[in-house]
Amino acid sequence: MVHALQECWRVLVPDGQLIDMRPRTSKPDVELVFDDAIRTAGQLDDSAADSDDEAADRAIASLVSSGLLARKEERRFSFNYIWQSVAQMQAYLEGTWSAHTYVPPQVVARAHELSAAGGLIHCRLRRVLMMADYRKRPTSGAG
Repeated sequence: MVHALQECWRVLVPDGQLIDMRPRTSKPDVELVFDDAIRTAGQLDDSAADSDDEAADRAIASLVSSGLLARKEERRFSFNYIWQSVAQMQAYLEGTWSAHTYVPPQVVARAHELSAAGGLIHCRLRRVLMMADYRKRPTSGAG
């Protein structure tokens, strides 16, 4: 991803737009939603993605500081992942996010314990996503 961010300005026309949208590391809570309450089983450890985040940030910052791109706007927002059960959530996280997200066994155990009491509606994770808008500077040369 970093190499793509370093080179993306080349394919943009002058004043062309680049949208950088990606999840940010945030140690999200594993939430269990019940009829009457939301209970937290603990946090996931997504710190393995920190170096990727930092490298992508440096690549974009380099393009901005060199004058190739201008930053127009950045926003952060929550995105909810929702599963019907703890087992579905665990399977998804271990299968899809295992490269950068560690699911502590005590969090899984606590989630199963909480859901065993009954009344579970769904399991939820809120990830923080960042979306930034950059424009190629018209004076940055051919592209």
